[in-house]
Amino acid sequence: MRQKRGEIAFWGALLRLSLLATHEAARQDTKGASAAQHDGMDAMAHVVFFEKPGCANNARQKRLLEAAGHTLSVRDLLREPWTAEQLLSFFGRRPVAEWFNRAAPKVKSGALDPVKLDAASAIALMLAEPILIRRPLMEAEGARAIGFDPADVDAWIGLSAPQAPGADLETCRRGATAPTACAVAQDDAP
Repeated sequence: MRQKRGEIAFWGALLRLSLLATHEAARQDTKGASAAQHDGMDAMAHVVFFEKPGCANNARQKRLLEAAGHTLSVRDLLREPWTAEQLLSFFGRRPVAEWFNRAAPKVKSGALDPVKLDAASAIALMLAEPILIRRPLMEAEGARAIGFDPADVDAWIGLSAPQAPGADLETCRRGATAPTACAVAQDDAP
């Protein structure tokens, strides 16, 4: 059993390194495109947006993207047939704990502590229970990102739509007496 865990950890780390290299190459390719967008050459991007249907924050995030002129292909994060490779490609260099939806019942209740998990265990849990995946997951211009920090999205693909100053697009308000973060800031490098 211990050898099997070691093998899983090894292959998980190897896969992650490979995906990080691919992610970094895609990021370098999109830097020039993002700069051109902000110079007014091409302000629209097509965004594949993975959401939890019915999530009020995801609805606000989609409205902001559309108001900025982006087109969306909206997909149900909970019904998508995920693979480990696909999920890892969204997470970038983030720590494992930042991959998790903090409002997921198991995380919120303390039954699951993302800080104590390694990458392979976290991915296995997310494949079994997609509600654990932080949202939204977004893909545009050859890059992938997790979460929705307006400043990061603006730097990546442009988000010129008016926003309420200090508006929190990352906190789940449903069923909580105190705000619970659904997600942490988006990857530093989409």
